Amino acid sequence: MALLIQNLSSVNAAYSIPFKEYDFIELAEGAEWSSGTPTEGETIEFGGPDTDDRGFAMYKDNVVLNDGKTYSKILETHPRWEPHGWIMGAYSNIYIPGGGATLYGKVGFIQGGTAGKVKIEIRLGDSIVLTTFDLEYADGVRSFEVDVPNTARGNTYTLKLIVDAGESSGQDWVAWAELYMTVRYEMIVSLEPDSLDINRGESGAITVHVTGDYPEEVGLSASDLPSGVTASFNPPSGTPPFDSTLTLTASETADVGVSNVKVRASHAVKVGGLWLTYISDYKTLALGVTGATAAPPVTTTTTPTPSVTVSTVTSTVTSTATETITETAGASTITETITETTTVRETTTVRGPVVTRTVTETVREREIRTETKTETVTSTVTPTVTQAGGPRCLIATAAFGSDLAPQVQVLRGFRDGFVMKTFAGRNFMNVFNAFYYSWSPYVARAEHENEVLRSMIRASIYPLLSILEFSRSLAEPLSATSELAVLLAGLVASSLIGLIYFAPPFIIVALILKRRAGKISATPIYPAISLLFGLILFALAEVTALPTLMMISSSIIVLSCIALAVTAPTKILKALLK
Repeated sequence: MALLIQNLSSVNAAYSIPFKEYDFIELAEGAEWSSGTPTEGETIEFGGPDTDDRGFAMYKDNVVLNDGKTYSKILETHPRWEPHGWIMGAYSNIYIPGGGATLYGKVGFIQGGTAGKVKIEIRLGDSIVLTTFDLEYADGVRSFEVDVPNTARGNTYTLKLIVDAGESSGQDWVAWAELYMTVRYEMIVSLEPDSLDINRGESGAITVHVTGDYPEEVGLSASDLPSGVTASFNPPSGTPPFDSTLTLTASETADVGVSNVKVRASHAVKVGGLWLTYISDYKTLALGVTGATAAPPVTTTTTPTPSVTVSTVTSTVTSTATETITETAGASTITETITETTTVRETTTVRGPVVTRTVTETVREREIRTETKTETVTSTVTPTVTQAGGPRCLIATAAFGSDLAPQVQVLRGFRDGFVMKTFAGRNFMNVFNAFYYSWSPYVARAEHENEVLRSMIRASIYPLLSILEFSRSLAEPLSATSELAVLLAGLVASSLIGLIYFAPPFIIVALILKRRAGKISATPIYPAISLLFGLILFALAEVTALPTLMMISSSIIVLSCIALAVTAPTKILKALLK
């Protein structure tokens, strides 16, 4: 069973979890195929031929489907050539891990099969139906996405792909361009206990529990250790679930106080020349280090006028220090109160002409009190990557459930394969990333917690995909001059984004204001002037190769195009209403 590890970008966020993928097209050759009618069935071999009247399942290369596009490799599944004939592929040992799974598909008909009409059903075992729908040639190539029910988590199934011919099996040349499932494994770390006090020169230990169904061996690590403290794990690694003993040792000169030590589990793997690291959410250990060294006696000798007196002066000084540490990532607040009572005794003794004064300073008491408030956080797994590469599309990845989802690949391809290859594009992305990554992690986290929001965002991304593909295709003739190509694509994409995403709500608000105030205020002249100014700055930035000037000019161009696409339709609407 092929299990492919995804190529994930570097983001440390609690909502991210590692994905693995079942590619059912690649696995089709190893599946069990059968065909039949409502009353009987039989096993058939994978691979055709496509003239077999019992039905067939086979690969075909460079095939044109009913959307007019050519696909390099498809899986054709033709049902038995009889009314209500069917074909079924059974994929065994499909494990749905604790983090859930999502099924993606893209299916149509081979071009020319205009009479094609079938019913498709995909299920886990015999009881969990993932999707069922009717498909006709006129529908074109259909894409779908289905989240596996939570009740399936933690179990292994046989996935069954069924194509039913219905009343007629003529030209039921069903072609699968994509069919895969992303699964999300859990890697959970917990500490017992979650706080530890040790003295300088001593050691202490806790138990680290690593649970979940992550299928590979993971290693343990501790970070943010205070100076002079070392950590060791026994065993240092294992395949979940397993326990390890974390031993922390403080040297004689270790920093005194309370620190938040972060404990994680991780697994690194090399895929396609890239090192990818899957990292669990960290757990925080409140580590308190205590202990102090007595100051040595200080002796001074003087020769004052002889006298015979002995005096003892004792003074006590108490100092209290309070430090509050708030760590939002660990969702914990730690308050440390250190109280030291220092006693200083000074004794002066006169022996004839010699006066000896001895001052002894001793730390009599040192108390550390720690109050820890911990908020429970659902532990999932965070992927990071240790090589250079573009940042991750957080919102899209959360919406479609996978970095390998075709929709996410379109966004990444436009950014990394087109925009980032130009001077103008790289500098604009610097500005965009600063804006986007200041708020997108919170949206992505909300998506994981709210399926309705996730569905809404997923639906809103589809127009953006078409916009980017269209703008890139328009810029293709200028590919020899990449700076002009990315400028044209930016102008087109920004304008369409403004027209599709921003103009409708703006027009609605304008209509409401018209009803109340009797007029619509929208002037496209100002965005047009701003756009012209941005284009002039863009030309100067290209000539001078100044990154700052390019960041400013490209931002002005994008915002001006969006504003122009919003105000121009409103202006037209105003004229029509008159």
